[in-house]
Amino acid sequence: MSVRFSIIMPIYNVEDYVCQSLQSVDAQTFRDFELIMINDGSTDGSKKICEDFALTHPYSYLVSQKNSGLGAARNTGIRLAKGEYVIFLDSDDFIQPQTLELYNSLISIHDHPDVVASGVQYVDQNSISQTATGSTKPVVYDNVHLLQNDFLKRTKTILVPGTAFSLLWIQENNLLFKRLAYSEDIIFIWEALCRARRAIFIPHTLYNYLQRPGSIMRSMDHKGVIDAYKAYSILDKDLRFQRGASGQTRQFMLSRWVLGTIHAYIRNDHSNSDVRQLMYDLDFDRHAANLRRFPEIKARLVAWIYGLSPYMFRNILRWK
Repeated sequence: MSVRFSIIMPIYNVEDYVCQSLQSVDAQTFRDFELIMINDGSTDGSKKICEDFALTHPYSYLVSQKNSGLGAARNTGIRLAKGEYVIFLDSDDFIQPQTLELYNSLISIHDHPDVVASGVQYVDQNSISQTATGSTKPVVYDNVHLLQNDFLKRTKTILVPGTAFSLLWIQENNLLFKRLAYSEDIIFIWEALCRARRAIFIPHTLYNYLQRPGSIMRSMDHKGVIDAYKAYSILDKDLRFQRGASGQTRQFMLSRWVLGTIHAYIRNDHSNSDVRQLMYDLDFDRHAANLRRFPEIKARLVAWIYGLSPYMFRNILRWK
């Protein structure tokens, strides 16, 4: 039996966090949904918590697989989903109670867009907020090039978790997650935005993203970054021949990702020698030259500073 939404929640060693995530699903004011929990080889008490939840919440069920990574767990959820839309929810994050109700209303009013995204608030274990902020007035993108440009310039934050994607559209476009240790979410978003015909963004912060030690974004290794760069380079070549990609996306997507990655790598407390090696391996001289024409002033300025003094550039990014 089909439902409006399939919530896909990968589970891996989150026994200290998953209860709050499950509670946020159970608190939804709109009830036409299923919850698919994918246990990705957990070795702590996460599986038992989810088994107990499924026993008392008939809209949910648990599937277990050997540890294969976040992307593979999400792909399993996509294959199992029966909803018109899929929403990914990381098992240490939570959504506001009105999330599905607002999404359902937007989908009905705006003729079933391919993508519906909301604002995000970042929380830590000491400052978890239950209150959403920001406007509930949606921005409708019939020209998705404009949303791509906003995402490129970081004026819109779009995460994979918390965003609703049309399941039929995902299937038609064969959209699946790549097996990457770093940045698999952003490459999925780029592939989605370059194929979407209509998208909606609601600034209201319906998704709460928990920042905690040990997360993938806080644990970057050189090989994982290089593997991601290879995947982004392939996407960059593909986008040059896609009408769905905006001119700015085709020109700057890869270079802007490289700058953001180096920024994160520096903030991850890697040594100067490691940073220099990564910059060399990512061909940053070429990307910095390209970014000197970038449409957003901060990235453009940072690229110019690199041309004047790589030392100053690294120190600015370390403290920025």
